[in-house]
Amino acid sequence: MNFNLTPLQHNIASTGILLTVLTVVFGVLVLPGWAEYSQNAEHLASLQDRLKRYDRLRDQKDQLQKQIAALTQTDAVDSEAFVPGNSPALAAAELQQYLKAMVEAIGARVISTQALPVDESGSFPRITIKVQLKGDIVALHQLFFQIETGAPAAYLDKLLIQSQRSRTRRRRSQAPTPVVQEVDVRFELSSYSAGF
Repeated sequence: MNFNLTPLQHNIASTGILLTVLTVVFGVLVLPGWAEYSQNAEHLASLQDRLKRYDRLRDQKDQLQKQIAALTQTDAVDSEAFVPGNSPALAAAELQQYLKAMVEAIGARVISTQALPVDESGSFPRITIKVQLKGDIVALHQLFFQIETGAPAAYLDKLLIQSQRSRTRRRRSQAPTPVVQEVDVRFELSSYSAGF
């Protein structure tokens, strides 16, 4: 093919062909390489950031180990504040035995206890039992004091105290006998478990 082009047209056509070839070479060779370079640069920046975080953690390692040791020692000391037991039923039974021992020591009587569902909404499972007992006011005072100051840490809730009138028959020839007023007490006793 023979095209009769003026020198200006020839220059324009050759420049257009050259630009087309350069565009194709750029699109085929340079753009994929540039995209891969950009992706590698982002990945490298991510790895460098991760390395900086690991370096900071390594620098804090000794301090963190000291904090862990302190928490472990504190945990060992505070373990007596929790009700022992590997399950909710065992923890509730331990709490019932704890209460029964205290009540018998002060001379009162446990009428009934009932384990309530475990509340696991907090950091530690809350073990609760519903209690009904009978005793005199002095015994109850001692019981509440022991619950407040004893271990495991236990808390009273929904306390209801009702007096029970004792009726004693006496014969006319007997002297009046002093009546010790017994009260009926109902409450919920709660404590926490270290976990199951």
